[in-house]
Order: sequence, then structure tokens, then C-alpha cells
Amino acid sequence: MLGSITNISITFHLILALTGVHLTLALTSVHLVLALTSVHFTLM
Repeated sequence: MLGSITNISITFHLILALTGVHLTLALTSVHLVLALTSVHFTLM
């Protein structure tokens, strides 16, 4: 019983970690796109 609860919590933590990584990557890419766009318009 205790083992299954531990496995569920480990899986939950892994999912949360992966989601956090995905959100971080998405935000980083959005920031890069915005920065490149602003630089592009500044140079125009």
C-alpha cells in the first residue's frame, strides 16, 4: 500500500517538473520572439 502511494507521488512530481520545464521553454521562446521582433522593428 505504502509503495503504491510513493509511486503515485513520484509520478506526480515528475509530471509537475516536466510541465514546469515545458512552461519555462515556452516562455523563453516567446521572449526570444518578442525580443527579435522589437530589434527587427528598431533596425527598420
